[in-house]
Amino acid sequence: MINISGPPVTALEELLRENEYIKENFKKCSLAVLDSDGQEKYVISDQDLLITENRILLAKDTEYTTLTSKIPTRFSCERYINISSIVVNAVSSCESDDEAPYLYMQLASSETVDEAYEDLEQSLHFSEVNIHCSDRNTVYTLFNSISEAAAYIEQLSGLSDSQTDNESAVCQD
Repeated sequence: MINISGPPVTALEELLRENEYIKENFKKCSLAVLDSDGQEKYVISDQDLLITENRILLAKDTEYTTLTSKIPTRFSCERYINISSIVVNAVSSCESDDEAPYLYMQLASSETVDEAYEDLEQSLHFSEVNIHCSDRNTVYTLFNSISEAAAYIEQLSGLSDSQTDNESAVCQD
């Protein structure tokens, strides 16, 4: 789900959590949130997507010191997506060369993320989002960035699970 952090945050210290940093940004994207029939419910336009290890931050009214800066000097952010809530992350196919692809994401609400995948399929707690970026390469780069972050989160989760299993085995000895 797209989470709302409360009133708009305008300072990096307030925006980023402990040990969280901005890895990449994607400028001037639009997000279309879809209903259960695949129709646009609403559109969030002209957002910069700031990618961290755990979240996709949706920033607007951004200013940067240079064109290549990753971190904005001025912004307003009140929405984010937890990368761990992404169930499906895919690039759309294009029927013509003129058509720009978009990133399709299916998000699960936090109460369903930890359940078995079979339960997720039957759950009604999904939200679908299409992210449109400036060009084809940007969409593919965004897809790769989110996939890498999701794999990192999964790897950390696996390490945590194996550490818990090891601690349980030690306690049983």
